[in-house]
Amino acid sequence: MAKNIVQRLSPELRASIFHSTVFMSMGVASVYLAIWLTEKGLNTDQIGIINAFPVLILLLLNQLIGRLADRASDWRTVIAILAIFGGMVPIGLFFVDEFWGILLFWGFCAMSAGSIPQ
Repeated sequence: MAKNIVQRLSPELRASIFHSTVFMSMGVASVYLAIWLTEKGLNTDQIGIINAFPVLILLLLNQLIGRLADRASDWRTVIAILAIFGGMVPIGLFFVDEFWGILLFWGFCAMSAGSIPQ
């Protein structure tokens, strides 16, 4: 039944829903991440590093990810892999409480979500 519903949706609507989900999750995170990190006991310097780290990684890896997507026969595959990776990595945030663990998991999560629109 769910497959039938998805088939009836236009490709444009499915793409809109997908991108809304990606951008909305990062938008919510940009508002509430600092509050959550403060409750985890991190100071403002650590919160700033956690927010800046994914941007730095994206700047460094953006060319590599773009080249991989260009070599792939279908960009959809690269986008799907990044979306699955970006959706599964945040589960690790349930199991970490210290700065380095949060930095690692949040960096991978935000990097994969930030690479999708590229």
